[in-house]
Amino acid sequence: PALKDDAGLELSFGELSKFIQSGANHLPSRTLVLVLASNDVPTVSFILGCLENKWIPLVINEDTDELLVDQYINQYQPNAIFSSPDKQKTLNLGFLKKIQWFDKFVYVLNEKKHELYPELSFLLPTSGSTGSPKLVRHSYENLSFSATNVSKFFGIRPNDVGLAILPIYYTMGFSVLSSHLYAGAQVRLSKHALTERSFWDVLKNENISILTGVPYTFEVLFKMRFERVKIPSLRIVTQGGGKLSDILWDKLVSYAVSNNVQFIPTYGQTEGSARMSYLDSHYTLSKKGSIGKAIPNGTFEVWDSQGNPIPQTEAEGELIYKGGNVTMGYAENLSDLIKGDERQGVLHTGDIVRRDVDGFYYIVGRSKRFLKIFGLRIS
Repeated sequence: PALKDDAGLELSFGELSKFIQSGANHLPSRTLVLVLASNDVPTVSFILGCLENKWIPLVINEDTDELLVDQYINQYQPNAIFSSPDKQKTLNLGFLKKIQWFDKFVYVLNEKKHELYPELSFLLPTSGSTGSPKLVRHSYENLSFSATNVSKFFGIRPNDVGLAILPIYYTMGFSVLSSHLYAGAQVRLSKHALTERSFWDVLKNENISILTGVPYTFEVLFKMRFERVKIPSLRIVTQGGGKLSDILWDKLVSYAVSNNVQFIPTYGQTEGSARMSYLDSHYTLSKKGSIGKAIPNGTFEVWDSQGNPIPQTEAEGELIYKGGNVTMGYAENLSDLIKGDERQGVLHTGDIVRRDVDGFYYIVGRSKRFLKIFGLRIS
């Protein structure tokens, strides 16, 4: 099995592959599609179909306000929209034709030939929530590099079942999806709220072995007495999307020790295809609060205020990341989608870090002014 969702819809890897290939004739290559996404098999299979068939998915929350959806349409002029019929009715858009994809549809709006950068693969909103439809431009290499190396440092196995509760239009949610599928593992897609009994039934009864969350996820889970729940299949708990409080860190370490589970904190940004570092579970006691070291085939540097690398082992300054998962840059309208790789594999994170004598990194501040609330960046 590759994918399963709350509705019980399930696809094996073979079925998923055949379904994606069967859709190749529906749309011309390099079609730009606005995807109103949710954590279900129809949406995920369509996004994978886009990547396989060289369509460009622009992925946003299916519950995005209609005015903001209109803004995306006006600024990017997509050729088509993927959505549920109910959402399409609320948008009230005219379309040339519609193509059924499970219980959802691709509504073809126009047949304009857009000029798109050849390596442009995928468009995601930044984790900012200022209401601006600013996007991060991913290349095919970004997605491949991220899936390969994230699955590597987690040691994801074909018999693993990863619970995807983070939304797939969020960079961490998509990372869960891509890394598990790359490793041949199953992704259990879920839209259940963490406070619903149905979520806990999935967690306890469907052989979940990898659970990924942001700090807010674990705040809610521990309020629901997560530490008392026995999940024999669980072997990895991992966190990203912001800094954990000391209290939550201690609770997760304690849970991991008590239940023979690996706790693996990670750090990343949308601009770095989600994960750029991880802390090996063996160091969660001795390196409390650390973001660890760079992921396989990625590197960290610390730069001073003049933009020079600091060679000393112990250092403090801006964190610079280099790797094949560094995205190509931003887009704010259709004309930006012809742009090439503006970063060339180098990301200035804006995070101020301390590097200790053992080469582990700790975030100590920001060079840019925003808060992170519920995993969202607020300017």
